[in-house]
Amino acid sequence: MGRKEVIQIHVGQAGVQLGNACWELYCIEHGIRPDGILENRDDDSWESFFSHTGAGKVVPRVVMIDLETTPIDEIRTGTYRQLFRPSSLLTGKEDAASNFARGYFGIGREMIDLTLNHIRLAAEDCNSLQGFIIFRAFGGGTGSGFTALLLDGLSRDYGKLSKVEYAIYPAPKISPIIVEPYNAVMTTHACMDTADVCFIFDNEALYNILARLLDVPRPTYTNLNRLIAQIGVNYQPPATVPGGDLAALQRAVVMVSNSSAVRIAWERICKKFSLMYAKRAFVHHFVGEGLEEEEFKNAIHNIKALSNDYREMET
Repeated sequence: MGRKEVIQIHVGQAGVQLGNACWELYCIEHGIRPDGILENRDDDSWESFFSHTGAGKVVPRVVMIDLETTPIDEIRTGTYRQLFRPSSLLTGKEDAASNFARGYFGIGREMIDLTLNHIRLAAEDCNSLQGFIIFRAFGGGTGSGFTALLLDGLSRDYGKLSKVEYAIYPAPKISPIIVEPYNAVMTTHACMDTADVCFIFDNEALYNILARLLDVPRPTYTNLNRLIAQIGVNYQPPATVPGGDLAALQRAVVMVSNSSAVRIAWERICKKFSLMYAKRAFVHHFVGEGLEEEEFKNAIHNIKALSNDYREMET
């Protein structure tokens, strides 16, 4: 009996850039060259994430989507350009302008059918599809809005299959997006019933780990992404990227927990959301893209209720 397959979906700039780091690491771990040639024939564990095309070459079971072209163009011209099927790299003509409503109601609607069609093609290539892993950020317009729209479609078309998210939580230290609190609250509200499990990565915590503990004084997104990529539990010693900033180790440990400490992160984002919404700051940008203003109240109420649920667990 063959292994169960998983399709990975990378959405928006953060999701795509994180995907770049993940697939780089997968290839190193499984003995796959950047052109997709399989060098390690003794182990078949790669079959969950890669499909075999013949002639000793494998391709990722993946779909990458961004509403603008720059992050995916970097993959199309980068070291791993020969690894991916060109048809699995999907780009639109204009971005979501850091606006949840634009990703969900506006420009995102033009990409959703194409995206679901390519996911269907990837699913048809599987013998026993287990589910999907979605990589995205809460703060950007595509990561928040288009992912919410996509999860609606995946729930409709593949209701019984698992949908697991790796989501980047906003960090004011390294992000210039002022409306991140709106995007993060809106997408959490929209996806609460469509994602089965969500592993949340606090960019601020990752930034502090790199700066204080790993001697990286001014961490970039590449540093953050390579650290996150080390987290997908493995029986082998962690593989490291040649020339990267993480040292080779013989052992690694990851704690996966549903901790009530996440309440602090929700309260932080709710406070910023409420301060902005009290002044109706930038609300017209979201309403102008099709979001009803009532949804601001519904969303913040929902996330505050989530935060209160965690508070009750502590008492």
